[in-house]
Amino acid sequence: MNKISNKKAALILSISFISFWLFWFLMRKYVFYQGKCIDMLTLVLEVTVFAIIQMLPPVYIICKNRKDCNMSIKIFKMPFSTVYPLYIQKAEKKERTKAEVDEIIFWLTGYNQETLQQHLERNTDLETFFKQAPQINPNASKIIGVICGCRVEEIEDKQYQQIRYLDKLIDELAKGKPMEKILRK
Repeated sequence: MNKISNKKAALILSISFISFWLFWFLMRKYVFYQGKCIDMLTLVLEVTVFAIIQMLPPVYIICKNRKDCNMSIKIFKMPFSTVYPLYIQKAEKKERTKAEVDEIIFWLTGYNQETLQQHLERNTDLETFFKQAPQINPNASKIIGVICGCRVEEIEDKQYQQIRYLDKLIDELAKGKPMEKILRK
């Protein structure tokens, strides 16, 4: 009789476990999480994905603050010669000049006109452009704020942070900020 009781207990436990999960999936409760209303399944998936991201190798840490991980990685392989005209275009739309864009690039990276032109001709990608920079300006750490949904001062990957520093500086230029403040003088 004792064996039958254990089997019945196991069966009842199994049925109640299955019933609980079935009920949970069918009656998804909605919760308010990080400023949005989501269902419990989505919440569990978000927490699980976050836990998995924490275990990935450091190359993927840059994605922690990004909505789209693939976009962050694609930025590294984007040719600087593709991005440079867009920086100039953004500045000129707000009545700023190419010379000011160049001055910002020179200040941040330590390049001069000749080396900048060489990188443009060679179609150097952004990753290589910043890796080969003679010297990143020590005052670059004073650049703070949000660009593309990321706080630049909180980005953990240094190269990705440097790319976003440049984006932030060009953004400040386009917003009409004086060059002295942009260059953190």
